Amino acid sequence: MLFDDGRVEAVREPLPELVIDVFAVLTGLGDPLLLVVLAALVYWLTDHETGAQVLAALVLVFGLTTGLKQGLALERPPPGLWAVETDGFGLPSGHTSGAVVGYGTLAALYEVGPARLRYGLATVLAGLVSVSRVVIGVHYPVDVLAGVVLGTAVVVLTVRLRDRSPVPFFAVGAVAGLFGAWHSGFSSEAGLLLLGAGPAAIGTWYVVTPVPAPSRRLVAVCSAVTLPLLLGTAAVARALRSSPVVLVAAGAVGVAVVLGVPAAGAVLERALSETDRG
Repeated sequence: MLFDDGRVEAVREPLPELVIDVFAVLTGLGDPLLLVVLAALVYWLTDHETGAQVLAALVLVFGLTTGLKQGLALERPPPGLWAVETDGFGLPSGHTSGAVVGYGTLAALYEVGPARLRYGLATVLAGLVSVSRVVIGVHYPVDVLAGVVLGTAVVVLTVRLRDRSPVPFFAVGAVAGLFGAWHSGFSSEAGLLLLGAGPAAIGTWYVVTPVPAPSRRLVAVCSAVTLPLLLGTAAVARALRSSPVVLVAAGAVGVAVVLGVPAAGAVLERALSETDRG
């Protein structure tokens, strides 16, 4: 059977508690907020185009994952097997699909260092997240496999369309998130976040493109100010996740802030330049 509690127990039973605790930490490598922050740092501090493509790929895969989870409505293993608290449906694993896309697109698009090393590191990180989801008892193996397949498909699509605008990815992710939110009676946290993030990403992208390139020092300053704001927005969303309005607004604000940092740096640079002349 694809959804057999015994398979999850068979993975966990031989492992000491310390190993399970380690995997409970390692599963955080697939946390959506961490992956978005990594994409944001690339976008802010190194390569605007690559960072935007990775961010768009994440919006797409999280949207598709949310839509599939809500549409299929397949349960997770029973709570008695969980090593960490979680909620929502099981298939596909969102941590797995997100990790495959986040690390996979960075390895494929951010061409720094040997390709073998980049792909090897991405495989290890995504593999650890994938295994962890079964070890900590929150997913069946088939959930993880579905996440790997979905994530890989999005990586391949992103690489093939790397020279295209990220807007279609934002749009499809938003529509899939809307479906997930609607299908859940607008109770899906991920669906509501994407409902705000998708349209905000499209609107902000049209405003900031072509993406300006102010001095790295100014962008670093703006990033240092923006990162706590991004994390604070996420904290508010998690604290008030029972409010659909807050979740939609948090998704919109978060993405707009991420995409707007280089433009903010350009405005600051221009203001400083005018001050010096004055």
